[in-house]
Amino acid sequence: MNAKHLLFIARLSLVPVLALTLLPAQAQAGEVEKAEHRRLTEEMKKRASSNAWAGVERSFQELLALQKKGEVLSYQDWYLGAQAARGLGDMAACKERVEGALSVEETEEARSWLDNINANYVMVTLKGGDKDTPHELVIKGMPFAPDQRKAVETAQAAVAEGRNYEGLLPLGGYTYRAGEDERLFTLASGDAPQTVKLGGGTVAQTDPDQPKQQGLAFVGPRLDLGASYLQVGTDSAGSSPVPGGYGELGGRGLVGLEVGITPAIGVSAQVGYHGLFMSPQTSGANMHLGVGRLGAAFRANKLWIGAGGSYALGLQSGGQLSSADLVSACEANNPDGEVNCEMVALGAKHLQGEAPPDTAALKGTSRMGGGDLSISFAFLEIGSSLAGAVTVGGGAYYDTDRLYPWGQLAFTLAPVPARSK
Repeated sequence: MNAKHLLFIARLSLVPVLALTLLPAQAQAGEVEKAEHRRLTEEMKKRASSNAWAGVERSFQELLALQKKGEVLSYQDWYLGAQAARGLGDMAACKERVEGALSVEETEEARSWLDNINANYVMVTLKGGDKDTPHELVIKGMPFAPDQRKAVETAQAAVAEGRNYEGLLPLGGYTYRAGEDERLFTLASGDAPQTVKLGGGTVAQTDPDQPKQQGLAFVGPRLDLGASYLQVGTDSAGSSPVPGGYGELGGRGLVGLEVGITPAIGVSAQVGYHGLFMSPQTSGANMHLGVGRLGAAFRANKLWIGAGGSYALGLQSGGQLSSADLVSACEANNPDGEVNCEMVALGAKHLQGEAPPDTAALKGTSRMGGGDLSISFAFLEIGSSLAGAVTVGGGAYYDTDRLYPWGQLAFTLAPVPARSK
C-alpha cells in the first residue's frame, strides 16, 4: 500500500467525525433562534401593554428576520404586529398582519378586524408634482375613530415630507394639493384602489369595472327593543289629585330609519311605544306612550353613542284609587293646606261616576317632550350591512307638571357600512 492509498483512507475516516461535529452545532443554532423568538414575543407583549407601539414594531421586524431563517410566527406574533402597525398609522401593514394571523388561526376577533378594515379603508397611491412646491393632504372632516385619525395623520406627514404616499386611507373626501395644483377625490366603501397624481394626472381606478359608490356611508333600518323602567314624578304645580312618585317596569320599542352621513356619524328617525304596566302603587294603573324620536349616532368601530330628542302622547288608565288615596295624594301635593282635600276626593268620585262608590278611576292624557342618551356595543354581524348591539340608555319626558325619567336595556339593530365579501 503506497502513500496515496494511506492519505485517501485517512481523509475518508474524517467524514463521520466532521459530521458528528457539525450536527450539534446546527441543532444549537436552531435553539438559539427559538430562544430569541420567545424573547422577542415577550418583549412585544410588555411593550404593547403600555402602548409603546414603536418598540413593538422594532421587535416585530426582528421576528420577520427570524422568519427568513425558518422560524414560524404564531397567531399572537402577527396580531401584536398588526396592533403596532395600527398604532403607528400604517393600516396597509396592519391589514397584511391581520391576514397573517388568520393564516395561522381563524378567529372571530381577527376576522371581524379584517372585515372592519375592508369596510372602512381604501388603498390609495398619491404621486406628487413639482418637488420644489410644498405638498399637503386635506380630509373633509377628520374621522372620529382613533385608528382612522392616525392613518390620516400618518399619510399627511408622509405627503408633507416625501410628496408620494401609498397606503390605506379611511373613507371620506380628500384634497391633494401642491400650490395651485390640486386634486379632489372621494373614497367610498367598496372602491377599488385609487391613484391620484398631481402635475397633470387624474384620479384613476385600477379596476375600471369596479363601480364607484358615492354619497351616504350607510342606510338601513334602526330598531331598539327592550325592557324599561318608567318613573312618574309628583305634580310640581300641586294642583292635581292624581298621585305621582310611582314607577314600574315596562317596555320600550322604536323602529325607523338610520342614515350614515359618514362612517362615524349617522342620524335616525323613529316611532314607537313606551309603556309602564301594573304599578302596585296605583292599584294596577297603566301608562301608555306613543313616541316619535329624532337622534344622532356616533360610531367608533363597535362602540356607538346615541343622543336624541322625542315627543310623546301619553294615556294613563286602568287604575283605581280609594278616597283615602286621593286625600293622601292631595295632601302630599298641598303641604300648606290651601286646598280642601276632602272636597277634592268627593269631587273626583262625583265626576267619575262609573267608579265604585268608595273609589275613583285614574284616567287622563298628556303631551310631553324629552331627551335621551345611550351607549351600545355591537356584537353581532347580520348580513353584509347590518349589526346587532346591546344598548344601555336612559332619558326623561316632561309635560310642564311632571318629570318622567326612564332607563332601558335593549337590543339594537342598525345599519353599518357594507362589508367586503
